[in-house]
Amino acid sequence: MGAGHTARSVRAFFLNGGSDALIVRVGRQTTTASATLPGAGGSTRVVTAESSGAWGTGLRITVVHGPADATGTVPFSLCVNEVDPAGGAIRLAEAHSGLSPDPASGR
Repeated sequence: MGAGHTARSVRAFFLNGGSDALIVRVGRQTTTASATLPGAGGSTRVVTAESSGAWGTGLRITVVHGPADATGTVPFSLCVNEVDPAGGAIRLAEAHSGLSPDPASGR
């Protein structure tokens, strides 16, 4: 259904007594964006977008490793940036610091 059809349909809904309407876009893309990140000692981590769609291809992941802590674990920070497709500007979407590569860690 094109945008013109949507507008006419919503208008008809209200003209025929409708009081509340919630309009959502339903995507057809089923591929979820993911990236494999290299880690220390040849290990890798896979980062996957939360949901499917082309929006995930505009995300950029940056990992910064910190110095080893007292246990020898090397904590890291993970930044998720979004690239504006119109102008190429990069916006910070999320930043997570003090993360641990140890699967048993809460971080």
